Order: sequence, then structure tokens, then C-alpha cells
Amino acid sequence: MNFTLDRQGSALARITDTEPDMPWFEGHFEPTPAFENVRPLFERWGALLDQPDLDVEEWEGTSRQVRLLGIRLVPDDGSSIDDFALYVHGDRCRFRYG
Repeated sequence: MNFTLDRQGSALARITDTEPDMPWFEGHFEPTPAFENVRPLFERWGALLDQPDLDVEEWEGTSRQVRLLGIRLVPDDGSSIDDFALYVHGDRCRFRYG
């Protein structure tokens, strides 16, 4: 399945060639120019996971910011996923949703 990272009807990125790595998924990440406006937020989100001791409050705060900005995952079937985590590493990403 492929996904679009969407903010209020504007595509921020396309996620293709997804493969399960339960409970995560991995895929090819193709940002649009609009992603640059939120890139620092996603970089911070990913950097928090790289810390030896996860700062849960900061991680949850970053998650809240993503939701408040109206960013969501939209699978090709057109449904909408508001509760997710996404970490970008170059042209690859890892994400999960629940």
C-alpha cells in the first residue's frame, strides 16, 4: 500500500514501496517542496528516538504538534490516519499507526 503525507489537502510527501516490519512499516519517502515547512518537526521527532533515554514528554509534545497542524497519513484507499508516528531518514521512512 502507498500513502500520502497530507496537510489540509496539500501533499507533503508520498510514501511508496511500503513493507511491514511489525509493528512498523518501512517505505520510500518522496517529499514535496511543501514538506520543507515541517521538516524540522519530523527531524526532531526522529532524533528523539535516537536518544539513549527517550524523553517521553517531548516525544508526545512533538506528536501533538503534528496532529495540531492537521498532518495525516492518507492511504491510497482514501481513508485518513490521524494517529501515527513517522521517522524520515533520507529517502526512507519508518512509520506506524494505530
